[in-house]
Amino acid sequence: GAVEFEEGGMEYRIQKEFLKSDASDKTSIYCKTTGEELDIKNKNEAGEYFFKMTLDEFEKSVFIGSFGGFSSDISNVRFQQLLQ
Repeated sequence: GAVEFEEGGMEYRIQKEFLKSDASDKTSIYCKTTGEELDIKNKNEAGEYFFKMTLDEFEKSVFIGSFGGFSSDISNVRFQQLLQ
């Protein structure tokens, strides 16, 4: 799966390849504006790197759950910060 977004005038793509286990999953983060892959120490922490969010907050605010709906566990205050 992948998500694309804009931050600071640059376009990015976070792409995750789901393999046999969480430990073997592969995550790539690209700057679509420059065409370069970002060298982020822990690519599973893209939410922290870009949005100052924990992994749990990032997953609950970006990904759709198995029942097709967005998770509502993220606090309204944190969500409002994302919209600014």
